Amino acid sequence: NPARRAFVVEMVPQDQVPNAVSLNSAVMTSSRIIGPALAGLLIATLGYGWAFVVDGASYVAVLVALALMRTSELRPSAVAERGRGQVREGLRYVRQVPALFIPLAMMGVVGALSFNFQVVLPLLVTRTFGGAAATFTLLLSFMSVGSLVGALVSARRTEVDVTHVVAASAAFGVAMLLLAAAPSLPLAFPLGFAVGVTSISFMTASTAIVQMRAEPSMRGRVLALQAILFLGSTPIGGPVLGVVSDLWGARAGLVVGGLAGIGAALWGRWAFRRAGDDRSGREASSGPDPVLVSEAATAPQPA
Repeated sequence: NPARRAFVVEMVPQDQVPNAVSLNSAVMTSSRIIGPALAGLLIATLGYGWAFVVDGASYVAVLVALALMRTSELRPSAVAERGRGQVREGLRYVRQVPALFIPLAMMGVVGALSFNFQVVLPLLVTRTFGGAAATFTLLLSFMSVGSLVGALVSARRTEVDVTHVVAASAAFGVAMLLLAAAPSLPLAFPLGFAVGVTSISFMTASTAIVQMRAEPSMRGRVLALQAILFLGSTPIGGPVLGVVSDLWGARAGLVVGGLAGIGAALWGRWAFRRAGDDRSGREASSGPDPVLVSEAATAPQPA
């Protein structure tokens, strides 16, 4: 939800945006772990109806949290007036700002070829290792726990720059290649955990840098474009990886995803250097909100 993600920036100071983005990812990831388990328990003990009742009641907590927010402490962003051509304006804005265009392009490639776990992993478990549905669920659980750990580790960062995006993409690609080379199912589980850690690290780093570099009045449109690129590219790459996995096996599908992550990292590093954004993601010529750029430039950089 672009509106919800854009709202994160209004709730915390600028230097805490990476932490807030990572914590949001941790909450979403933990819900994917706890939610299905709780739903299964409710269905087994009380039936399907009560599962829906509890699901509906959970929204009360969200409403209470919104009602308890101290609105005087929010940092509202400028809102662009509605009008024609806003989509084109958003695309043009992203294309002119390398610190936005490059991570979004990386997310499109990685989303299409590296995040299609639902296509490749079932084939890896059943055809390559001869496992059953329960084994596939266990592998997904390892990945989900890894995602949660990765999100919590990422939340400790106080600064995110392009080196984090590039390094996370490369690490994600390497983890997928190692999973593709796993000689046995027991080794696939810890490697699945590593895939979970690195995948969420890439997502949180790229999302944080996009949120921090976008002008407040354009942030919603930029995040909407990010959602389209990531969620829209995954179904496009799914059939490609399906064909590759059918012809050459699930390991080949994982190799394609791993090479995509590494390739995106190499291209991103080259593109950032070419644009003059070596570390902070701050372009040499034009850029987003000068206040954000100033804060990013004066913040301590990692060694």
